Amino acid sequence: MPGNDLTGVFEYIDRNSSRYVEELQHLIRQPSISATGEGVLKCAETVKHSLQEAGIQARLLPTETYPVVYGELKSEKAAKTLLVYTHYDVQPPDPLEKWTAEPFGAEIREGKIIGRGSSDSKGNILAVIKAAEAFMRTSGHAPLNIRFISEGEEEIGSPHLASFVDKQKSLLMADGVFSLDGGVSFSDRIELKFGQRGFLAIELRARTAAVEIHSKYEGIAPSSAWRLLWALGILRSENGMVLVPGFYEGIERPSTADMEFVRRFCGSTLPKEKLLREWGIGDFRGNADPAQALGTVLFEPSANVSGLSSGYTGLGIKTVIPNEAIAKMDWMLVPHQDPDDVFNKIVNHLSQSGFSDIDVKKTAVTEPGKVPCDTDLAQACCRSAQEVYGTEPIMLPINPGYAKSGPWLANRLGIHSGVHNGISGPMPCNQHAPNEFIGIGHFIKGIKYCAAVMEYYSHIEENKRVT
Repeated sequence: MPGNDLTGVFEYIDRNSSRYVEELQHLIRQPSISATGEGVLKCAETVKHSLQEAGIQARLLPTETYPVVYGELKSEKAAKTLLVYTHYDVQPPDPLEKWTAEPFGAEIREGKIIGRGSSDSKGNILAVIKAAEAFMRTSGHAPLNIRFISEGEEEIGSPHLASFVDKQKSLLMADGVFSLDGGVSFSDRIELKFGQRGFLAIELRARTAAVEIHSKYEGIAPSSAWRLLWALGILRSENGMVLVPGFYEGIERPSTADMEFVRRFCGSTLPKEKLLREWGIGDFRGNADPAQALGTVLFEPSANVSGLSSGYTGLGIKTVIPNEAIAKMDWMLVPHQDPDDVFNKIVNHLSQSGFSDIDVKKTAVTEPGKVPCDTDLAQACCRSAQEVYGTEPIMLPINPGYAKSGPWLANRLGIHSGVHNGISGPMPCNQHAPNEFIGIGHFIKGIKYCAAVMEYYSHIEENKRVT
């Protein structure tokens, strides 16, 4: 049972759950594809309106592209301020032919709302807004001061978030940062993440001729496809080791406490047999067990080729030597790796290995980082998860992903306390894939979880250790 201060709030949430679902459907039906710009500005206005309807002062703050939606809720009795981060943009819905419902139709089937952005991350946006609304409508005030930001570039790497945060630092300062994106674990438990891997996205381009050449001249004409493949081959070994000199210098190795979290939560975070079935593969690389696999995902940097394009790939045959080839790569980094430094090392390695003709362009970066796992905000999240979900949360010192989330914002702003989590489920929710969905029960439970975090964080003592 919730504490006395939350009983009325939870009852209000239950009474209004049907309205909340309708409002989430409305938000999902508004496209906000940051990759193309479709509907993004209109969606920002929709989120602003949702904040205002909940009793939160809201406005749009400009960036170089799409605005950040800013909201502020002041509480006369509060001593603490919580900065809440979400994002309102979504991935493109392609491939459209794989959807069994309209991508922006927000159709309800079997207790799930189907639609692009339902779980990533419009359910999270409304969960935290409606949590604040529940306090305002039941008691007339929030338990603490809350500052909301929702950006429109997360799905394209948040290229302007850092400059926005630096410019608006005084507006964003808080005691803790609480970011909501994605969902619960595969075992339906809240996952608390206290850091993020870094990210470096690059594009490599090989140009070997002014035009495509008939393949009968392959013996005497250069091929951009082969040229790019040879260049990629000097960046990473077959077993996954990065071959760029100096790439691993100075990286932070996991602590004893980090590895204890891995051993404690690996089965829930990386359910091996389930993932092997869903991915359609025979085993993790290197036959890794769940603890080894999670340790690799959290603490080891990596180099991935996410896309290759060259020549003719349509039906039938076209006998040409490609004159241009493109590869897109994403590099996952760990604490104490600087994305700009890694980029320079990649360029130097290619040049010194005879591939100075390969054009390398940096397209996105996120700095890696960590915050403590034993703060008052962490304690509030643990208590809230236990109360709402009936089980302890999973605690991970690093987010396997690279989003500029709560810990990143805390590092950027110089704030001691930050956490990243999400309420969507049941996982995997088809995030970034056709037929994305959020369970209605997970959405309503997520509202209660956000309300509990607000309540408990408002008065819990700092430095109360999480066990």
